[in-house]
Amino acid sequence: ALTGGDGPTLDAFVSRDAAELLRERGTAPISEDDRVRYEVHPLDDAPIDQLLNTVSKQMNEWSGAHAWRDAGAPCASLQKCKAHVAASITISDLDDEWLLVSLLADLTRMERVACRVTDSDGEFLLVDAADHLPDWLEPESAVGRTWLVAGSIAVVLDEPGGPLPLQKGLGLCCSSRDNAASREATSALRRRERSLKEGAQTCVLGRRQNVVVSMPSHAWRVFRRAPRLLGPAAAKAPRRAPSSKSTTEGIVRLSKASYARLSASTDDIGAALAA
Repeated sequence: ALTGGDGPTLDAFVSRDAAELLRERGTAPISEDDRVRYEVHPLDDAPIDQLLNTVSKQMNEWSGAHAWRDAGAPCASLQKCKAHVAASITISDLDDEWLLVSLLADLTRMERVACRVTDSDGEFLLVDAADHLPDWLEPESAVGRTWLVAGSIAVVLDEPGGPLPLQKGLGLCCSSRDNAASREATSALRRRERSLKEGAQTCVLGRRQNVVVSMPSHAWRVFRRAPRLLGPAAAKAPRRAPSSKSTTEGIVRLSKASYARLSASTDDIGAALAA
């Protein structure tokens, strides 16, 4: 199947240049596969308004230097639900996805909350616990069973058979951190945290691409003050942008996907960002 049909042979595919693959991925349109949703549930009687303010303050403070793809991410779309708060963001790559998970894990260490995070594949936090999952746990029955709580991943295996109502999963997650699936998933999270972050609250930019660009001085000052605007600017950059005579040269840090998208569509990345 890998060598038949109209596609390339396996050898041809794996030998392709990584930059070429990045360019192809970078020019692809935004799809549902690029969206990640998270929920923050209180473990006490904290008012929802207070929870909303706490989540916004902490998450924005910890990730203020990160070039998210969405303007104002990760809390721009944060809203109150009946008993929790929730938001969704557009990600540029897996670093964005796991950085969000790591930030939420930090939140559960410091606040009396538990979090759920899912993407288009569903409960993706289960991926590292696959060797310890029971046979009955299918994607449909995994809903409501994977949580971030007290800085760890908790996989709720009580009451087997089907998906858990959220309130029941929330009630069981604190006591589910010590089973084998939870321990394995948490160990994998720790390894990813070490590669993405330095210290308890210091957000680094993951595996970003350093790019030397020239852009108008006023635009450079804006991006220096608010680096989180780089992601949205890269996502909306026009194919052609007028060059400016008054420019400043400097280094910006973009996700590899954003850099690939820009380099594939324009010869002047600085002008495109500034536009």
